[in-house]
Amino acid sequence: MTARKGLGNFLSIVSGNFLNKAVSIAVLSYLTWHLGPSGFGRYSFVVAYMTFFGIFTDMGVNTVTVREISRGAADRSEAFGTAILLRLVLTVAALAASLAALRLSGYGRDVLVLALAAAPALFFSFRGLFFRNVFEIPFLADLRMDRPALVNFANELLVLAVVVVMAARGAGLVELLVAINVAYVPGFAVMALSAARRMRPRFSLRAGPCLKLLVESAPLGLSGLLEGVFLITPVLLLSRLATPAALGLFTLPLRLVSSLWIIPVAVMVTMLPAMSRDAGRDKAALRKRLARGLGFVAPAGFVLALAASLFSDEIISILSGEAFAGSAAVLSVMAWGTALYFVNSVFFYTFAASGRQLLGLLPWCAATAASVVLGVVLIPGHAHLGAGWAFTISMAAGLAANLALMGRVFAPSPDGVLAGGPKAAGPRLALGATEEEK
Repeated sequence: MTARKGLGNFLSIVSGNFLNKAVSIAVLSYLTWHLGPSGFGRYSFVVAYMTFFGIFTDMGVNTVTVREISRGAADRSEAFGTAILLRLVLTVAALAASLAALRLSGYGRDVLVLALAAAPALFFSFRGLFFRNVFEIPFLADLRMDRPALVNFANELLVLAVVVVMAARGAGLVELLVAINVAYVPGFAVMALSAARRMRPRFSLRAGPCLKLLVESAPLGLSGLLEGVFLITPVLLLSRLATPAALGLFTLPLRLVSSLWIIPVAVMVTMLPAMSRDAGRDKAALRKRLARGLGFVAPAGFVLALAASLFSDEIISILSGEAFAGSAAVLSVMAWGTALYFVNSVFFYTFAASGRQLLGLLPWCAATAASVVLGVVLIPGHAHLGAGWAFTISMAAGLAANLALMGRVFAPSPDGVLAGGPKAAGPRLALGATEEEK
């Protein structure tokens, strides 16, 4: 029954998000035709910028909350309520920090206006780590992601309709951003109500539960932050060292390949509750789940990378026309970086399930450092193509670090449990942990 439920959950995530991403690509196509390379570059900059600060609205809270609920180490209602409160505070702080950082960085008033128009996405958007996805916790814990997948698909259809209407009216960037954010609100309301019916949150003003959750999620949050730095680095470098058109030619393939990242995430999010239960008691079972995840994710990544590489010219031409022809070579390169991301995701969730979040942080350190160095070296001379190569080579650096560290998870421990499990990891703060677990 559990295996069937897990498979159903995975299929719900993948099928729902496949439809969702298909509509998202249609939105992307409309935007590129309407805005052109330079306008799309400016749009992509502000969206990437807000997406980066969206990382601070989560900081690993969702993953840890689902893990602790799955282990039975936390009261469901209190854990959910604590997660909502904490993420709301983090989102408000992220909003203030995003606008302040943009102002201090010396960007012009026009960029600041675009950021203000895009800012509501931090609360209402479903397209990344934003406050809205806190309401997925009950569905993730119960392996019932069919409702969120359906809501997000319907919301993406609404966004597409809004973009089509606004493009037909010849809307500018600010109008487009405002209209898109308004289109997010109905889906946000439906998700919040549905989540509350499934798992009624119990809010507590005590600092203890929030502090415990924040400490436990901190390594995952740092990993997400490094991933965000990894993604924002080429965007920022291109905005400073190249033209808005070069930025548009890079961000188009970036948006295309990142739309595929839901596949490994769907696999591993579905496996996370069972992996978390296995982590403290059955190393062999966890190893089998790791092999199962790699056995699906790695071939899927390779096939998708091969297809994108072979047909990059046709893909770009159909979606965005000859104005974006320079994106084809970038897509060919970045497709292989995405295949590496697929594999890295399996290792990341294995580290998280086994309580070794700090180990999962190190590969992103390697990838981010490589991204910064390679971006500075390659972008001035090769613009968008240099950024594409920096992306793929940096992903390879992350994979090398993952392979080097994975032995630590499966290293034998004196008490016979998985290294990094509740007993082997030493003192740790777990939300609602019993005295034995502590």
